[in-house]
Amino acid sequence: MSRGKITEKNKKQKPDYFIFEKYLLNKKDCSISFFYCLDFDKKNKINKKPITLITQINFNDQGIPWKKINTALLNNILFNLHLALGVDYYKTYCPRKIIIKSGILSQKAAAHWDKLYTRGLGEFFYRNKLDFRGLINFPYQKSKTNYPIGVKLNNRSLLPWGGGKDSCVSAELLKELGHKFTLVSFGNSKNSIQLATAKVSQQEIIGVKKVIDLNYLILIDKMLIMDISPFQLSMPG
Repeated sequence: MSRGKITEKNKKQKPDYFIFEKYLLNKKDCSISFFYCLDFDKKNKINKKPITLITQINFNDQGIPWKKINTALLNNILFNLHLALGVDYYKTYCPRKIIIKSGILSQKAAAHWDKLYTRGLGEFFYRNKLDFRGLINFPYQKSKTNYPIGVKLNNRSLLPWGGGKDSCVSAELLKELGHKFTLVSFGNSKNSIQLATAKVSQQEIIGVKKVIDLNYLILIDKMLIMDISPFQLSMPG
């Protein structure tokens, strides 16, 4: 698929489809790439290339034992993460037609994502005076059924680490309780405050960094919409 560029000409024509294309896990580089697409209906006879958008998640190598990870569980997590991260690009045009190529949703899961996107973007819709009623409809397969994936977990936790007093106090409380945990830092893992306080805590830290597509920033600028901070998400079971 060729990658379209955002121009004054094609921004005037609103894309008809928002497509969750695929996700790729690179175990060697410890990165995950999530692919999305804004596409136009060919019936409208508009000669426009689809706009491909990519979000990349990078995390520092912690010697992850990939062979020990349940493949079905990993794919389920990545699929749901693919849907969650798509909200950044969906809100550029808010197309009414959503296509999912990276997986299949059950009717119950689709209803969950309809509600999650609609409520999560509530402030965005309000500030930009957009009518959200009946707007978001995730596709589903009636015969699809969700089954829980059994997995044995170690008795340990991930502690979000910003490097401030709250992080430090949380770490000390977990230590006092004798609970095993690993620090996880979002954003720039090279942040000196985060690394310095992590060393004081004497705990290993996993750095996670999200890199959004440059075209997204261009879209936001061209569309002149009022952007908002990302919202909290909960994943469907």
